[in-house]
Amino acid sequence: ALMAEGVTTLEIKSGYGLALEHERKCLQVARTLGQAQAVDVRTTFLGAHAVPPEFAGQTDAYVDAVLQMLMVLNAEGLVDAVDGFCERIAFSTAQIERVFAAAKALGLPVKLHAEQLSDSGGAQLAARYQALSVDHLEWLSDEGARACAQAGTVAVLLPGAFYF
Repeated sequence: ALMAEGVTTLEIKSGYGLALEHERKCLQVARTLGQAQAVDVRTTFLGAHAVPPEFAGQTDAYVDAVLQMLMVLNAEGLVDAVDGFCERIAFSTAQIERVFAAAKALGLPVKLHAEQLSDSGGAQLAARYQALSVDHLEWLSDEGARACAQAGTVAVLLPGAFYF
């Protein structure tokens, strides 16, 4: 249906399995779709989307696991970009910075979900890493907006997420 409407490129993100085997499966399915259909599929690893229950109270340890997943999945050719969720219910700016530094060391561009529930400074972090985009931004500060504009980072507003 998307191709019939003229869509030529899709981004498919992982981030719902939160374990290597599930993140791998999602990214492999995305690659297969791109090979089987006349559409360019770009994959984004969103391992730092939420902290799984088995890592409750151990967010830094889960970030370590995310970094290991990133290394493996990138080596398998499954990652085109890296995303994360910087928010009080997810990951701190320091934790996301670890993920971004690893992505940049691998030559991968970054994206970020930020300022959805509070102004965490995620937009400024994304700008420092020349993120392709920052999603949500309901609580974006003037400083964050200026930083993203100067970095050329695209603001992606998701009003439906706010209301639902």
